[in-house]
Parts: sequence; structure tokens; C-alpha cells
Amino acid sequence: MRNALNIFLLLAFANGLIAQTTEEINTDNFGSTVDIETFFLSQENNNTFLSNRPSSDNHLFAIPNKVNITPQTHGTWLNTNNKSIWRLRIVSERAYSLNFGFTDFVMPGDGALYLYSEDNQQRFGPFTPHDNASHEELWTPIIEGSSTILELR
Repeated sequence: MRNALNIFLLLAFANGLIAQTTEEINTDNFGSTVDIETFFLSQENNNTFLSNRPSSDNHLFAIPNKVNITPQTHGTWLNTNNKSIWRLRIVSERAYSLNFGFTDFVMPGDGALYLYSEDNQQRFGPFTPHDNASHEELWTPIIEGSSTILELR
């Protein structure tokens, strides 16, 4: 489960939220999210982005922020009940929403990736080996707000 995941983050400046039903993510079993590492993205100016967006490209809704984040270099590992859990909070102040593009996504057989909002009202996952594709990419739904927690189990 500790395979490196190169994350290509997209700051999503859209007001909509993709509706998706997922299994219940019980974060209470693994401790508080208060004590996990936070990765801060550069602060973007939404008004400047929206006013400088080409009028011919109405589908452009995000500012890409390419980063190289792996469970070995960032985040917080928790070990409980014979399970290892990795978490990382991603914050981009003033962002309307966040979505993630994993450009080197190969989930091992027993692994699962979850994404959820700070208030745990928006949850996506599990992304499992069934989500592995030959191009080794995973693009997630949009999570409304300026922060998201990534969790590997």
C-alpha cells in the first residue's frame, strides 16, 4: 500500500459538485484528522483566473498544480488494529473546490484510496485495484471546498 503515488492536483474553481454514491467511510476508527500533515498549495486568485480564462474555453475550470507527493515523502502514517493508514490534508485557501489527477496510479491488491472533505460530508472511494487502468491514471470527482483529506488503507 505504500506504493508511490505521483499526484497532479487540480484546483477546481467550479461551484458544482459531482454527485456520486460511495460506501460509508468510517474515519472515526482511525483517529482524529487534526494531527495529520497538511500540504498547502499556492493560493490562487479566483477572480483573476475567471476573468483571464479564454471565452472559447468554457470547460476550463481549474488551475493545475503539478506536485510530486508520495506516502514516503508526505502525510501521516497511523498503525492501528494491524492496519496501516496514510493520510494527507491538501489545502488551497480560497479554492471553491478540489479534484485530483493521479498520474501514476497502481493500487496494490489490498489497498484502497479514499477522499473526503474536512466535515466528512463529501466522501469518495474506495478506489481499489478495480480502478487500475493501463494508462495508470486516476481522476477523481470534485470535492467542494478548499481542503480535502486523502487516505490510503
